[in-house]
Amino acid sequence: MSTKYDVTIVETLIHTFTVDVEPDEDPREAAGEAFVQAEKLDELENYSIATSHREVENTTAQ
Repeated sequence: MSTKYDVTIVETLIHTFTVDVEPDEDPREAAGEAFVQAEKLDELENYSIATSHREVENTTAQ
């Protein structure tokens, strides 16, 4: 008979997008602000996402 497990997986995600930056703005701050303020990630211009690392951290039998 099979057993059910609770599983925790940790991933490293890479988000890539385009942001307009004013001459007096720091590009890092502008990017961080745009990322946080977007209601949906696909609202960001040229948005893409990739998983660079995935690891099973925990498996616990129920």
